[in-house]
Parts: sequence; C-alpha cells; structure tokens
Amino acid sequence: MCLLPFTVYGWAEWYVLYHLHESKERTLAYWNLGAAAFVTFGIVTNVGEALMDDGPLDLQFMFWFTLIGISIAAYLAACGWRRLKWARST
Repeated sequence: MCLLPFTVYGWAEWYVLYHLHESKERTLAYWNLGAAAFVTFGIVTNVGEALMDDGPLDLQFMFWFTLIGISIAAYLAACGWRRLKWARST
C-alpha cells in the first residue's frame, strides 16, 4: 500500500536534488506541506473516532499510532518549510 507513494516521493526527492530548479523545489515543497496536512488530518480523525467509540481503547496502540503519525507529519512539514525557504532565498 505504501510502496508506490514512497517510491514516487523518493524519485521526486532525487529529481529535485539533481535538477536544481526553483519551480521544482517549490512544487515539492507544496506537496510536502499538503501531505503533512493530510497526515495530520488522518491522525486527528482516527484518534477522535477511537475516543468516541464505545469499545475498549487500546492506549498502547494509540500512543504508537499518534507518535509515528506526528513524526511523519513533522518531517514532511519541516521539509516543505525548508524547501520553500531555500527556493525563495535563491
């Protein structure tokens, strides 16, 4: 499920690294920020749904799910912000 998106993202990172064009850098930055927003939305909705459910709450799973999701969102947001900052400074 994740192989294709990660492969495309890795190829885009490689392409931008070796073809230093400001427009490509900016485009990847916007994709990073959009993906960070999407991951954050997914975390919030899933945690909210788990809290509203009547069944038992698995706190250990929720902790790791939230930690991994926040780590991915933070990485994507930081990469997007740094790319935008770099593209505007050139």
